[in-house]
Amino acid sequence: MPSLLHSLAPGKFGATVVPFKSVGLTPSVALNPEQNSGDLFPKLIKIPGADPRIQVTMPFGPAYAALGLGVTELTALEIYLAKFSSYARASGSVHTKWALATNARAAAMITGWSVDQDGDLNAVVDIALLGDATAMAHPLVQTDNNALPTLASQPTLYTLGPMSINGTVRPGLMSAGVDLGQSLDIRRTDGSRYPTSAGLLGGAPKMVGEHGDPVTLLGVLGLIGLHITSNLIQYFRRYDATSGVVSDTAGSALSVTMAAGYMIPTSIDAGQLSVARTGIEAHGTSVSGTHPLAISTGATVPELA
Repeated sequence: MPSLLHSLAPGKFGATVVPFKSVGLTPSVALNPEQNSGDLFPKLIKIPGADPRIQVTMPFGPAYAALGLGVTELTALEIYLAKFSSYARASGSVHTKWALATNARAAAMITGWSVDQDGDLNAVVDIALLGDATAMAHPLVQTDNNALPTLASQPTLYTLGPMSINGTVRPGLMSAGVDLGQSLDIRRTDGSRYPTSAGLLGGAPKMVGEHGDPVTLLGVLGLIGLHITSNLIQYFRRYDATSGVVSDTAGSALSVTMAAGYMIPTSIDAGQLSVARTGIEAHGTSVSGTHPLAISTGATVPELA
């Protein structure tokens, strides 16, 4: 009998079906070989527990709609592997599902997002799996012979747009993204096999990108950088859900605004048969506890000067 083939499928955050670009399940089993009394080789492999995690890549729009910029508790979570039969994805209830066990929970958060010219704005989501009160049963349960969930509609998709620095658009952006820099503490205590609690300790959000006009940009930033005093705004243009063409309709774009922080050039590079470019990095600050980044899904992309 040949090996079975499986592929990617949509999943669920709570009751909402969400699109995935990739899914990774890391069991993270704690494995400790035991040697004593001069043993040449281990006599026992100790397994005190595990810290299972799931990481998914998905379009930014549905990720942000489901999770926002902080950490979200999920009491229902499902990921699937779609089974192949006769060289194509099988129909019917024949697919594999991993779902949260009874009373298990998940702590989910966006860790960052990125896009290149002509690419899609995708978010990376990290999901910590937390066991029930006993902490001795695995948070996930596998079942076979499931039907696949179906997306209600085409998810909102975005691509690259320009960047405005302190009120002025600086054309030439080649890629952009954000690293939220969030620190999530996951705890296993009392000899438990699986984690039972998690806490978001804080974050250090950073906007990054690559720019194709280093001379002009360095005239703004200098080699030491500058303070963000009147907003750093990264725009992302929306794809039309029907035609697939990038929209220039007012209010159709996504914007990420950093109200305060510091922006620096990270490298200036030029090579044979390539244009010069510079890396850029902006670190957000907040004196009130408000998140340094603000998201708008109804932004208008400014004209390129």
